[in-house]
Amino acid sequence: MRDEDRDRSFWERKAPQYDRVAKGLFGRPLPRVLELTAAGVSGADSVLEVAAGTGLMTAVIAPRVPQVVATDYADNMLAILAERMKTAGISNVESAHRDIYALGYPSGSFDGVVAGNVLHLVPDLERALDALCHVLRPGGKLITPTFVHDETRTSWLVSRVLVSVMGQPMHRRFTAASLPQSLERRRLRVTRAETIPGLIPITYVESVFGAARKPHDRHQALGRAREPFARRAWAESYRRFQDADGEAPLEPEDLERFATAAYLIGGDDESETFRERAHQTFLDRGDREGAARSASWLARLDCCSAAPSRQRTNGSPELSVSSTRRNSIASCRVGERVRDGFRLRDAHL
Repeated sequence: MRDEDRDRSFWERKAPQYDRVAKGLFGRPLPRVLELTAAGVSGADSVLEVAAGTGLMTAVIAPRVPQVVATDYADNMLAILAERMKTAGISNVESAHRDIYALGYPSGSFDGVVAGNVLHLVPDLERALDALCHVLRPGGKLITPTFVHDETRTSWLVSRVLVSVMGQPMHRRFTAASLPQSLERRRLRVTRAETIPGLIPITYVESVFGAARKPHDRHQALGRAREPFARRAWAESYRRFQDADGEAPLEPEDLERFATAAYLIGGDDESETFRERAHQTFLDRGDREGAARSASWLARLDCCSAAPSRQRTNGSPELSVSSTRRNSIASCRVGERVRDGFRLRDAHL
């Protein structure tokens, strides 16, 4: 049986007990989450809710917007949702059986998308986020309140018990820091994040998809990223360059700064990716000196490619004090990088 089928079967069986568990043992964060979600969707014309379950969130979203489409892939959940809407006299909710990976709506169909307590459950997070962004209009808001199982020692333990004893599906565990970072990696701009305490805390996150800046705003955003870079506040600079790059691709000079900041907070793979982009962009615009410089940096990164991965402390973008980088030689790739660098430099001279 596939992971998706096994997961769906679990939620079909647990639908009758879902409300009792959600409001009981794990219910401490719920009132605040509902309050934030209701406020977050206000002003939208149309909202899609995925993994809507029994409609706990649907019931607070519907009074704030003209139209709600509530989806889930478990029919038993949707049946309870429909009954809840009927009992509450809510008539602006359309419920539909949908898979999060194949929502079936045209691009840009919704002003807002709510995905409550589902991102830790999907087998393929990137694919799920791409599907959610596809149905959001540019500038639309994605709201993702999510259990952060690894945020505290207690939640870490409870999470493992849920999986081992109850068999609950679980494909990843977030912290309050790693959840927003996962969204930002998909070019979403996080505008709000709040963690609500509980047996398993929930981090409420709002992010904006494809919001374009005016040229003046773009210049200010880049300035806000370059300023902490100049004073060597690497983590702050990394976050600000990440925001700017999510809105529009960075120029190669800023990609080099972004790569340096990523490297110095432990993001070795990200740093190499940004250097690769800078190298290609320099080549595309005919800047041989810049391309040679990027190739040389990539060769240095390749020299260290066999070093142990460095961890970001507590999920935050900070380099662990005990982390060290040990040199090793990846001869083929290093040789290629060095040759590229010198060839391009000599051609420029």
